[in-house]
Amino acid sequence: MVEMSKLVFDQHFRDLDCRYLLHPWGAGCLSSSLVLYRDALIGSAQFYSIVYLIQIIIRGKKMKRKDQWVEMAEYYVRSTLLGQLVTASAANISCLLRKLMGNKFNYYTYLLVPFTLNGLFIYLEPPSRRGLVINLFVNLYIEYWLRSFEKAGYLTVTKTQQTLLFMIGSSLLFYLMRLEGEKKQRTPLIWLFTPEKVRRKSDSNENPCPHNGSCQKFIAKGTATYFGVGLAFSLARVILPKLRSPISAIASIQRKHFKLALFFGSYIGCDMLLMP
Repeated sequence: MVEMSKLVFDQHFRDLDCRYLLHPWGAGCLSSSLVLYRDALIGSAQFYSIVYLIQIIIRGKKMKRKDQWVEMAEYYVRSTLLGQLVTASAANISCLLRKLMGNKFNYYTYLLVPFTLNGLFIYLEPPSRRGLVINLFVNLYIEYWLRSFEKAGYLTVTKTQQTLLFMIGSSLLFYLMRLEGEKKQRTPLIWLFTPEKVRRKSDSNENPCPHNGSCQKFIAKGTATYFGVGLAFSLARVILPKLRSPISAIASIQRKHFKLALFFGSYIGCDMLLMP
């Protein structure tokens, strides 16, 4: 894994104009920002539309209330602005720092400081949703380093090993979540499914299952719900970028786009089926 040293950066990039490193599509810092903010807004809106579509599906019956739609719309706008500003403002901050330092780039103020400062935009998100954003960026950071180590040859993980790691991690996570079933306040986690606690047998209720009605209906409903979540996510990734040509977007749907839906449905369905 190769990383540019501070010495090399200072020798070759310190005196360059900011248009060559930050906004090659335009010479002016402010005029080029219009293009950057526009593209960042479109990209952020597309990304979060998938995220919120999944959340709407998961909430299910709760979305029958008008206040839930209003709240979801507000959160979507705030999240979209967060994505836009985090992406686009870094170039503005870097240009400003370059001006303040005598029109010269610095190894640290080129990207490190700008992206550190614009992290403050996380306060656009309500407190209840900041954990989701932090979790997303931490996961991306971990994935980046894992892929970098794999590319450099320091780490080799086969598909079989990945599957085993997921199975072990998933079972441990569900086990720990089930242990908290009796607690009034659970540890906050960002996960697609929260296992229900098992009821204690009593004289009034001899059924230990964490649901009312038949087990078959409970399993079928859970499987269908999360199959729909996976399908919505997959189709949104295919269709949303091609909204300008709906026919070609629909025509591009293939069998492989149902794999995530099958995974979600079977993953949750098996857990419900084997639930003690």
